[in-house]
Amino acid sequence: MKNLLIFISIFFYLNFYSFSQNKEKEQKKEIKEAFKVEFSEDKKFVLNENGAKFWNTKHLKEYKDIILKEIQDAYENFSTQTEFETEEMFEKRLKEGEKIKISIIKKYKKIYEEKNKEKVIASFEKINLKIDVLGAYDAEEEIYNIVINGKTEKVNIPRKEARALKQNLQDVEVKAEKQLLEDGETYDIFNIIIYHPTLEKKYLFGKRKKAIIK
Repeated sequence: MKNLLIFISIFFYLNFYSFSQNKEKEQKKEIKEAFKVEFSEDKKFVLNENGAKFWNTKHLKEYKDIILKEIQDAYENFSTQTEFETEEMFEKRLKEGEKIKISIIKKYKKIYEEKNKEKVIASFEKINLKIDVLGAYDAEEEIYNIVINGKTEKVNIPRKEARALKQNLQDVEVKAEKQLLEDGETYDIFNIIIYHPTLEKKYLFGKRKKAIIK
């Protein structure tokens, strides 16, 4: 009888131990998933807590190592369910762990955006261009087809101004503004103005927009 009781005790202990081990293993897996950085299918974007595209991966290269280290540190300090914690309490804490991961990424995204904005602001400059091609004049519509910087636009120039512009084409001034786009890599040229060489006239060419300045 005594041996039977010992056997039963050992049996229940082993089963409880096995259950506890499996539960802890499952919780560790859940914690690992909570701190895992999620990416879009094409790997081009980090996803936020809602699964939406959040940050282009090419912009986080500079911060990748430090982001992963901070997330790893947070992960290692995150314990499995304690004896004084209910399942509900653990699940709630697990969700907080996910928020910690996202907050770390958001912190460095903000740092990138502020740094990139300064880069964009600093890139602004006023430049000189030229008319690459001056097409035939449409006297009916009072329009020149003009090519500047590889782009063609129909520019309205009154007949009384058009002849002198063509005759003095070598003296035509073309001014524009240039600045990096928000991707921090591509330059945009905008607010192009053509100045008549002999008259105090100017003609707008292409898109208009406000430069990003302090």
